[in-house]
Order: sequence, then C-alpha cells, then structure tokens
Amino acid sequence: MIDTLLRAFSPREAEVLSLYFVHRYSTRLIAKHCGETPEVIRQVAGIALSKLRHPSSRHLLQSILDDPEVNFLDVAMIRNLTVDDLVTCMSCSRRFLPTSSVSDDGGRPRQYCSNACRQKAYRARKSRPQTTRH
Repeated sequence: MIDTLLRAFSPREAEVLSLYFVHRYSTRLIAKHCGETPEVIRQVAGIALSKLRHPSSRHLLQSILDDPEVNFLDVAMIRNLTVDDLVTCMSCSRRFLPTSSVSDDGGRPRQYCSNACRQKAYRARKSRPQTTRH
C-alpha cells in the first residue's frame, strides 16, 4: 500500500521519502547515496511533503488509513508516533497529526486537518447571526 502512495511522486522524491521515513536514514546518508548535498535532499523532501499535505492528495493517505490490512498503529510506529499525538479535526472529525510550521516552543496547535476544513469552519462561523455583548 505504501508503494501505491510512493508512485504518486517522481522517482527521486519517492526514493528520498522512502529512505528518510521508512528506513530512517539521515539526510547526510541519503545525500551520499544519491550523490547530492544534504540541502538538496532537504529541499526534495520538503517539496514531496508539501505535495502530500495538499488537500488533493488526501485520497492517497485516506486509502492507506482505510485499508483493513494496514493497522494505523503500525503506521504510527513507523513514524515513531503514538495515538495520543493525533488530534481530531474540529470540522470533519478526521484524525490527523498536528504538524506545525512553528517550532515546538511556541505557537498555537492546529485545530483543522486542512486549510479547506479551516475555511469551511470560518464560513460557518461568519454565517451565524451576530450576538451583541453588553
């Protein structure tokens, strides 16, 4: 099933993601393996992860999570996560990992699984009648 997911990427991106997340290689080792610099590998991984986070790629991840043969706890263990790290989206009730672009020492945790869910919740709040405070 992970192979199906990796087919959505270019061969270079798939190799970097596989080595980094599945085999737990460092960017330095991947760079040696591919004949690139660690910075180039970080950029390739960043581009691939941004593709994976895009709402149009949700079906790829959802198919893995919905597959009865794939235990979500196994996927979490591969990524060194626990079920306690997952949060429920306030809009669609999906479980997601609240990764943030803000460092761990500050910032608000994400409440929505995607920008689309955040916008949907915002529109729903705005369409409610305003209450006046006294």
